[in-house]
Amino acid sequence: MEHSIDTGDAKTYKEKPLSNPHALKPVVEKHIEDMLEKNIIEPSMSHWTSSIVLIQKKSKDGSIKYRFCVDYRALNAVTKPDAYPIPNLVDTLDSLGERKYLQC
Repeated sequence: MEHSIDTGDAKTYKEKPLSNPHALKPVVEKHIEDMLEKNIIEPSMSHWTSSIVLIQKKSKDGSIKYRFCVDYRALNAVTKPDAYPIPNLVDTLDSLGERKYLQC
């Protein structure tokens, strides 16, 4: 599936990468390897870049894990709002009522 984001007059944006501690470099590389392996991400030569951020999360066993996040605030700032926003999922499901089958 292909999707485009309307950025108006902005043609490119290369954000300076935020620095992560050197000790977390293996964590970043592991996340990237896992996402590449699962086809969540793919190599890109885009003119748009956004920084990554590692967010500390405590797991159920008390150990520290890191969530891999992308900081899209700069992209969001130049993105034109969509005139047809995605419908609210809860409202859509509520409108189905007790139906068991949908005809498309």
